[in-house]
Amino acid sequence: MITIKSARQSRSGSLSRKCRLLALTAAVSLSALLFAACDPKNPTGSTTTGTKPNSVRITDSTTTDAEPNPAQTTEDPQVRELSQEATDLANLRSAYAMVQAAALMQDDSMEGVTRAGEGPGSYTYTATVEATQSVPGWQNTSTDQIAGTPLDEIPAIVAGESWTVVYDEVTNTTTFNTEAATGSDPAQTSDYSLEELEKARESVDASNLRAAYARVMTAVLTGEETEGVSRAGEGPGSYTYTATVEATQSVPGWQNTSTDQIAGTPLDEIPAIVAGEFWAVVYDEASETVRFTTVEMIEDPQVRELSQEATDLANLRSAYAALMTAVLTQDDSIEGVTRAGEGPGSYTYTATVEAKQTVPGWQNTSTDQIAGTPLDELPVKVQGESWTIVYDEATETTTYN
Repeated sequence: MITIKSARQSRSGSLSRKCRLLALTAAVSLSALLFAACDPKNPTGSTTTGTKPNSVRITDSTTTDAEPNPAQTTEDPQVRELSQEATDLANLRSAYAMVQAAALMQDDSMEGVTRAGEGPGSYTYTATVEATQSVPGWQNTSTDQIAGTPLDEIPAIVAGESWTVVYDEVTNTTTFNTEAATGSDPAQTSDYSLEELEKARESVDASNLRAAYARVMTAVLTGEETEGVSRAGEGPGSYTYTATVEATQSVPGWQNTSTDQIAGTPLDEIPAIVAGEFWAVVYDEASETVRFTTVEMIEDPQVRELSQEATDLANLRSAYAALMTAVLTQDDSIEGVTRAGEGPGSYTYTATVEAKQTVPGWQNTSTDQIAGTPLDELPVKVQGESWTIVYDEATETTTYN
């Protein structure tokens, strides 16, 4: 864990909270612009816009290939990595600014920031940022700090992992950390730390549910089947549109009192689930209503099957991404990926995905490929069976078995 002094001034200072907030926001914005203008890898001086600081990877089928991130489509690995780092830098600066603003305003309702503690003077404010870079450590030498913290002192993580930016009122410090950075046994972690971590996970879930809701409503408004949203029904007026979201929180129910609704639905009306389970966001044209439920609770067999397929699609894409990250970094320690072989050039990397769907074959016609592989070329699997995704360095090919 790396600790730095906060930019926050004493509340007894002559500036009002609002003035200090405006000053902080302006400073962060100017910093981002200067970074973009001075970056030799970015001669146009354009700024990089990433996800919201609390928006980690959406691990459901709402990820789309229709509008790819330029950083993901760049062929040169070095250029792609630097572009992903620029996104991470922008998101970390944004998260830092939001945490400091929430602390200055004593605001527990700021989007993307969670607050924990007994009362004023003992609060901690936390924001979460998902990494997009694939190579551990920072390759970009044109930037050497974030909010005063040297890059080499910020934990080295990769895509699929997250930083937490935490301001502690007691010590008046801000830390850049990761969920696993302490290296401690979870059973020995203090209740206070667990409370912060759980609220950060809830923030991720709330963000992913909002994103899924937005994609469902886009599909409804356009009347089209879109990537990440499945459609079932006899025709216009009777369709249902569904997207799934995997939970990251570990405690059933919502502990964070700063958020009381998602897209107009009270939190206490959203089913309590935990990591490894899936919500379903369902819009019904007949009743013109949206509900947040779980895949298992969906009564319509066709809608339930499409939701389970959407879960399988999301898990296959996630496994493919983890596999390719291991290949690019030559890393044999990435969770969910195993490596075998005599040495570089002869390795094979393997990831496994357990099927959720119950009907053999793919019923969803809105998606026709996964990472370039047509769905009709994937082996037919149902619940109780698994796919294996294998990359072979010798042939430079990926297969689904």
